Amino acid sequence: MQSLMQLTQAGAEDDEFLYRVYASTRAEEFAALGLPESMLKSMLRMQFEAQRHSYALQYPAAEQRIIQVGGVKAGYWITHDGTDALRLVYVALLPECRNRGTGTALIRRLQRQAFERDKPLRLQVPDNSPARRLYQRLGFSETGFEPPYVAMEWFPDNEG
Repeated sequence: MQSLMQLTQAGAEDDEFLYRVYASTRAEEFAALGLPESMLKSMLRMQFEAQRHSYALQYPAAEQRIIQVGGVKAGYWITHDGTDALRLVYVALLPECRNRGTGTALIRRLQRQAFERDKPLRLQVPDNSPARRLYQRLGFSETGFEPPYVAMEWFPDNEG
C-alpha cells in the first residue's frame, strides 16, 4: 500500500475536495438530526470552516497534505512538527478508501518521522472512533480525556 501512496501539498484548488472528505466523516452524524438536506449541507460547511479556522489558529505552521493512493485522491491529513512533539492534527479518508491499510501506512510513516526526530507523536481521537483501536494497535498510549476526545501518544522508544 505504501508504495502506491503519495502525499502532496494541499492548495486552494483542493478546497472542495477537502470539504467533501470532511463531510463524508460527519454526514451520518448530521443526518441523524433529520434536517432538510440544504440545511445539513450548510451545517457541514460551517463546521468544516470552523475546524479549518481553529486548526489554523492552533497550528499556524501545520502542513496540510492530500493523500493519494494509486494516483487517486483518497483523503487528507494535517500534521504539525512542534518543538516538543510531532502531532497528527487531523486525518480523514473517503469512505471507499477506508479499511484498506492506508491509515496504518500513514501512521507508520509518521512514527518513522517521530523516531528520526526523537520526538513523541501525539494526536487526539474521538472517544467513539474506530481509529482509536488502530492507534492502540500501533502502540499509542492514552494520556488524557477531554470529552469527546482521547489524547494519545507514541514514543520513539516504543517502536517494535
